[in-house]
Amino acid sequence: MKVSLPFLALGEEIKSGGAKRKLIRERIYDDITGFIQLLDDLTDTLTEAWKRVPLCIIDGLDHVDVKPCRDLFNNYFVTLTRPKLSKLFVVPLSILNDHEFAANTERIHSTRPNIKVYEQPGSETLYADGLNFCREVISRHARLDLFSEDALKSLFILSGGVLRDMIRNAGDACGYATDDEAERVEMAHADRIWGETMAYYRRVLKKADYEVLQAVVDEPHPKGLDGLPHLLHLKAVIFYPNYEGWYGVNPAVKRLLDG
Repeated sequence: MKVSLPFLALGEEIKSGGAKRKLIRERIYDDITGFIQLLDDLTDTLTEAWKRVPLCIIDGLDHVDVKPCRDLFNNYFVTLTRPKLSKLFVVPLSILNDHEFAANTERIHSTRPNIKVYEQPGSETLYADGLNFCREVISRHARLDLFSEDALKSLFILSGGVLRDMIRNAGDACGYATDDEAERVEMAHADRIWGETMAYYRRVLKKADYEVLQAVVDEPHPKGLDGLPHLLHLKAVIFYPNYEGWYGVNPAVKRLLDG
């Protein structure tokens, strides 16, 4: 397959690291139009060869502070979306509530919704379709008989329906089961993940946060609640876009509130 030689050369220079990587970034910044043209040339080549448009995943933006991420999209959205290839950006959850971001991305973006864990706000009835989806996702990574049913349900609840957390929690639980030389993941291993998650939120949540969290429990359809974007970024609060949409408190955080 023939690929743009300038693009291949650029890739080799970037992988070399050090001063060369810094210089390449400076040159890209100075001639962003030329860099986008290189991306379009590569996209055309791959599309012709594979009969499908390549997908570029920009990950890690959800690990930085919300403000620079929001400024990046609000100030450079046109540039970010110019290349021909398909793009998937992993962004902080709270940015989806930013009015300017919503205005810029209207009609040209879609988001992967969180999967509700319970049937409705305040309910203790597990959402069966969500649990089955969790089983399906985990089955792509490991055999389901490596998990007791109770442990799998517990890990699903703990995830709050956030796909990445489902996979991470299941992987961590498998690690604990391996350390214990257990034949499968049991509730004791899931409980360790719960404990670690609760300990994390004990460290990062402030007294004022608990007041907002309790307000979300009392009213899952809040209209303008100070402090909510920060808690969405921490995933202490999770938005479920089902029907009219509602907010739920992270299950680990809910245990802290109940305690």
